[in-house]
Amino acid sequence: MKTKEKVESYKTLGKVESKIITELSKKGIWIFDLCDVKKIIDSNENHIYQIVHSLKNKGWIKSLTAGKYELISFSGKPREDLMVIACNVLWPSYISFWSALNFYKFTEQSPKKIFLATTKRKELKKMDSIEVQFIQIKPERFFGYTKIEGVCVAEKEKALIDSLLFPRYVSLDEICKSLENAKKEISFEKLIDYCIKIGNSSLNKRLGYLIELLKIKIEGRLIEKLHKNISKNFSLLDPTKTRSSKYSKRWFLNLNLSKEDLLHWKKIG
Repeated sequence: MKTKEKVESYKTLGKVESKIITELSKKGIWIFDLCDVKKIIDSNENHIYQIVHSLKNKGWIKSLTAGKYELISFSGKPREDLMVIACNVLWPSYISFWSALNFYKFTEQSPKKIFLATTKRKELKKMDSIEVQFIQIKPERFFGYTKIEGVCVAEKEKALIDSLLFPRYVSLDEICKSLENAKKEISFEKLIDYCIKIGNSSLNKRLGYLIELLKIKIEGRLIEKLHKNISKNFSLLDPTKTRSSKYSKRWFLNLNLSKEDLLHWKKIG
């Protein structure tokens, strides 16, 4: 719904400006560039830029990043809308990590930030009351995403893998709970293939250990496929914590996070 101030200021817009705002609003386009405006009004680039600049000065739009603008004629956007905006701020990028796990309802915990995977380096950005955290990944690891209801988001399997690869952005107990909640909705063959494709031995170890810890029944060939792709040196189960005196010889992991800490949510649920 438009605010009272916006309704009153609508009259101050010129005919062309009104047409742009109206068309963008009708189509639900919150993020746009000059090419989108050109589809609404057939004019030269310089004239379009002047109109966009005028709309910005009048408070109807704001700059997001170079060449990208956000329509702000509507207030109180729900989190889902902010996710659509967030994944259009920078390309290539997609919603992942804790945000994707919550999007798929694998965890009821809603993160305070929106997490995006991207191949580019970009600083934290704030949209309304929500912070957007950009997490840089290697170009060869930028795969396994799809578009759902306007949101470019990691596939269910890739959301789990991304989270396990960077557990500082999602606590391991939340990843463990998400894996349990996701087990009937995901393809474990795809999950393990994605895991191996990343090319990180510690990641393979964490996934194998959690699958067996949760006693998830999958084909033996899949768990052995994962086991064949691990190194023989010991890795930290949780790289954000210090080393402990406990080990998993099967998965060559230093168990610096206890089973009780990983599975505490089972007692609560």
